[in-house]
Amino acid sequence: MKYTTNTNFHVKRHHSAILPTSEASTPPLQRSDSATNAPGISQLTISAAFNQKFHRTSPRVMAITNSISSFIVTSMVPFSIVDSAGFRKMMKAAEFRYTVPERHFFSEEAIPNMYSKVKTLVLTEMNKATRVAITTDGWTSRATQSYITITVHYI
Repeated sequence: MKYTTNTNFHVKRHHSAILPTSEASTPPLQRSDSATNAPGISQLTISAAFNQKFHRTSPRVMAITNSISSFIVTSMVPFSIVDSAGFRKMMKAAEFRYTVPERHFFSEEAIPNMYSKVKTLVLTEMNKATRVAITTDGWTSRATQSYITITVHYI
């Protein structure tokens, strides 16, 4: 392997266990150009590293999944939006290493978890309130579905 002087000193000092014995003692100018890594070490090629999918528990995946969940909730779109070809194409263009979960994940895990967190936050805030004013509103949709809204203002 060929290293710059600083890299050579770093590798010798901090990673000497991974270097073969002959390389650990070889001065930097006498190293051979070898395409292979030290024994037991593998490294992805640049193209393979950039084409590798994110692990499902990575912070980036969690952030994107939370954003999709928030989009579904705030825009009131059906869970099936994540299965549509257009949505998947958009997500592939935005982050090609991200794999969009199926709609069942959002309906059974992501959105219920989000609901639980928000409910806990609301209840915590409500418990701090000294005064509360509650209003309600009821209506029926064109599809004859009944709705009721409860609004709480508190101090």
